[in-house]
Amino acid sequence: MGIPDMINKKTVLVTIIILLCIFAPLTVVSYFLKEEKNPFDKNPHHDFYYKNMLWFYDEDDKLVNTFACTTDTCNYASSIIKDDSYEINYYKNGSLTQTSLINNDYAFIKDGALIKLFSVKQGSVLQNYKTINTYNTNIENDAYILENENNLWGVVSLKENIMSILPFEYSYIALKDNVVDGILSSKTFIVEKDDKWYLVSDDNTSLTSLYNEPIVDYNNRYVITKKEGRVRIYNYAGLEYLPNEFVSDYVLEGNYLGIISQNVFYLYNNLDSNYLKAITLNEEESNIEMEIDNNNIVIKSNGNVIDTLALTA
Repeated sequence: MGIPDMINKKTVLVTIIILLCIFAPLTVVSYFLKEEKNPFDKNPHHDFYYKNMLWFYDEDDKLVNTFACTTDTCNYASSIIKDDSYEINYYKNGSLTQTSLINNDYAFIKDGALIKLFSVKQGSVLQNYKTINTYNTNIENDAYILENENNLWGVVSLKENIMSILPFEYSYIALKDNVVDGILSSKTFIVEKDDKWYLVSDDNTSLTSLYNEPIVDYNNRYVITKKEGRVRIYNYAGLEYLPNEFVSDYVLEGNYLGIISQNVFYLYNNLDSNYLKAITLNEEESNIEMEIDNNNIVIKSNGNVIDTLALTA
């Protein structure tokens, strides 16, 4: 065997070794990729919570940013509704109990005692809060009712930019049950400040006088308050109607108001005029409701019709 043959064999051997060094790792990587176990991916299954972080991906499943958690219960924040404490007539049929990514950027994250407003695009915490209330539904103008670290309530809108709707200066903020096309209206807020209750618009303009009791409901004519089991009815200027009557409950349906006093149900269209109907209730008749159907007001108790009144033009 000559020297040239030996050189050729060594050259072939070196070439084979080089090719093995190139293709062997590629084969291994291809295997893991095929099995969806990419060894170079820090979160191979793209879990939302993984290795004490929250992982945010775009629509193409590409990582946008991560949030470093300080607790193992780190997750999207859930809505907390405190309106029952005041007996406010709020929307109770919401199903979105947990928040989610907002407009591909913002996230309310519950991590320990605080809720953090996190910008996914910036990768930074913008603000801390104690409580968020969405009524488990979508609120008009992407509004979110929030309590800050100083126990003051405000409202922000999260669209392309963060916009203040109501400043953080209130002791409490609520919305009445008024859903239009699946969206909870945010045109009028019930607020408390300095132990007084009133209505404000979505530009923080006061709409009514100040009331001593919590506002539980309203329409375009009357404001309903309730405290210690007694319902009071006012107009927007603060004039109280039926001050000598102990009203224990009420029903609002459009411009019609029903009140219950001493076990009698009175139906009004205008409290400046006489009532339209009086119905004596028996002990079994409770949970009074009203609905307008074919130009009639239908009055129900526990879901059963107890009377019907034809509406006049």
